[in-house]
Amino acid sequence: MVWITADSPSWIWGSETFQQLFSVPSGVEASPDLVVQSLPVFNPVVRGTTWSLFRRGEMVPRHRLSPENEQQGMLLRRIETLERRLSQQMIRQDTEINELKTQLHIQQNVLDRLLRITETRQPDSSG
Repeated sequence: MVWITADSPSWIWGSETFQQLFSVPSGVEASPDLVVQSLPVFNPVVRGTTWSLFRRGEMVPRHRLSPENEQQGMLLRRIETLERRLSQQMIRQDTEINELKTQLHIQQNVLDRLLRITETRQPDSSG
């Protein structure tokens, strides 16, 4: 069963062939709001001539996420969480680095003062 247009003909949903090939979630009537989740699978009985239905296809409501989409959504949320954590960590590290630079600058100033004080207090060795 193949149709080229985006909207399937209305008679498709009620046909016996369609109902044999595709399962529809319980409580949901077959309608154009359904999309193909998986295609039916056929096994060859006589290759190229006769086929038997191995597994029915599945139709799901258009708004329902497929397991792959759900899993992809979970992965995206995890990535976003990791990116937020990484960003926060980088901000903390930048703050710590700036504090360390400030402390280093203060210590350098203290060392410079001490050096000047010791140079002025040392007796002249030439004289």
